[in-house]
Parts: sequence; structure tokens; C-alpha cells
Amino acid sequence: MRIAVVGASGFTGAEMLRLIAGHPQLELSGLFGASSAGDPLAQHYPGLDRKNRHQLQATSAEAVAQVADWAVLGLPHGSSARLAAELLELGVGVVDLSASFRLPAALYTEHYGDHPCPELMGSAVYGLPELHRQKLPGARLIAGPGCFPTGVTLACAPFLQAGLIAEGLLIADCKTGVTGAGAKLASGSQFCRVADTIMPYKVEGHRHTPEIAHNLSALAKSPLKVRFTPHLLPIRRGILSTCYLPLAAGVGAKDLRLALHEFCDDEPFLHALPSGLQPNLARVAGTNEVEIQVVCDEQTGLAVITSAIDNLCKGSSGGALQALNIALGFDEGAGLSGLSATLP
Repeated sequence: MRIAVVGASGFTGAEMLRLIAGHPQLELSGLFGASSAGDPLAQHYPGLDRKNRHQLQATSAEAVAQVADWAVLGLPHGSSARLAAELLELGVGVVDLSASFRLPAALYTEHYGDHPCPELMGSAVYGLPELHRQKLPGARLIAGPGCFPTGVTLACAPFLQAGLIAEGLLIADCKTGVTGAGAKLASGSQFCRVADTIMPYKVEGHRHTPEIAHNLSALAKSPLKVRFTPHLLPIRRGILSTCYLPLAAGVGAKDLRLALHEFCDDEPFLHALPSGLQPNLARVAGTNEVEIQVVCDEQTGLAVITSAIDNLCKGSSGGALQALNIALGFDEGAGLSGLSATLP
């Protein structure tokens, strides 16, 4: 299957290139960019092209369609949606890593403004296999979930799905590496500003909040309020999420452990950690794995749930590739199983 990566000089685009290189059934057939068009890939990521074989091309739907059966779009949400529409018209399947197709139309308009291609929103499949696996086979437009929503949704889903949570408020406290800010130079992500500190940001309203609320409200079968606060860590990769949910009456630690294992044990990339062991970003860095732990706080009546993911892999390109594998009928773990992590 021929696949092109658009926005290949960005962090998510480069991560997809890394994963495609180890995929037995995908052939990288084109690299595209905007400001980076004409650059050798090795100029941006020498480790991905030691023999200097690849050059980024200027992006157009026609150029992509000439070389690819599928395209991965690592572009901002507005331009990504327009290109997706053109590619689908030309018969190219699309995996979109932006926010263009993650939300229902009304929610998208509220948080992002008018959608350039609203007619496509109903045809996109949300690419979180653990919750939408049955909808992915045969999909032609896959909406890659956001990185924070991936970590928080997978952390909380087991307990909402099992009916163990009372109506109320989810508090999600999340820490992320600097790659979450993207490859574009910005003063807020310079080394001298992020080293030796931790900083909250977008406390007034992060755009991933409605995506988290939408995902989890569907599982709770009632609206769930979400208080999400992200923090920036002085590391490259990873998201550590700590989530607090109110327990339904009579729910205890055994109920939470059972729900966690029922949700995780048959999933290829989810790991319910044994009691006493907490998620560790180093163990998931560079992989598609998810570590989840839950603690029952009887004094406050809360479930305290923690999860660790790699924001660029499971939180973006890896999770999207997992969804694409299912859509194409490949092994779900192709190109993803056995990726080595930083240790310990």
C-alpha cells in the first residue's frame, strides 16, 4: 500500500516516517511540505534518511494522488480539512492528524470556527481503536485523536464504561513533553524557558477539553464536566495524566481493579499495571504502549487514575497507524509491536 506523508518535516510527520520504515505492508511513496518543500529530509531528520534519498515536495492534492493510495496529513486543522476533501475526491484515503474531523460539527464550530468542509464530518471515523475498532474496517477518512484526549480517555474509559462513576466532574491534570508544542520555533518552548521547571499553560481553556468531554460523556451516557489542565515538562516526549473521578455508591478497590483488567487485558497496547506500580514515561517513550493504574481513595470517594503514553506515538502517529492497520485489514500491531522504549 503506497502512503504519502504531508507535513513530513513536523514532529508528527517525522514520527509517522519512523513507523512506516518498520511496517511490512506500507511503502513510503512521497514526502510533502510547505515551507520545507525542496529540502532534503536529511536536513531535518538525518536519522530517518542516512543515505539522503528523500526530498520534500511542494504539497498539492494532484501531486499526492499521483504517488499514493493513502495520505497522512500532519497539517493545521483548516488547511488539513481542505486538502483531505481534495484527496478523497481523487480517490486517496486520508489519515488526518489535525483536529479537523475529531468533533461533531456543532462542537467544532464552537471551538475552532467554521469548518471548511462540513459535508465530510459525518464520514470520518474517530481513530481510537480501543473504543471504535468496529467502525474502522473499510474507513476512508480517519480522524486521529488528540494526544491529551488519548491519554485521558483511555485512563477513564474502563470505569465509566463499567458504570462505576457517579455523575459529576472529571479533573484531569496532565504533563507533556515539549514536542507537543510542534516543530515550529516559539519562545515558550525554548530550552532556556522550559529547562528545570514545570509550567501550566492554557489553563483558561484548552481545545482538547471538548474532545475529552465528548469521548467520555458518550461512555457515561450523560454529560460529563471536565476540568483539564496541561503542564509543560522539560522532556522531549510523553504525557503523564492524573485523573480524578467521583465513585458511585458502594464502589471499592476490587471493582476498579476488575474494570481496569476487563478493559485492558485483551488490548494489544494497553497495560493494567499491578498494584503499587505507577506509570512511567520512560517505559513508553518511543512506543505505542499505554500504562494505566487506578487507586481507590476511600476518604474522598474518588478514583485516582494515572496513565502514561508517548504523545508522538500512541498520542498521534502511532495511534493513527494502529487505526489505519485496522481499516486496511492488516495486523493491528504492524509497524508498532516491539518498538523499544527508553529504560528504566
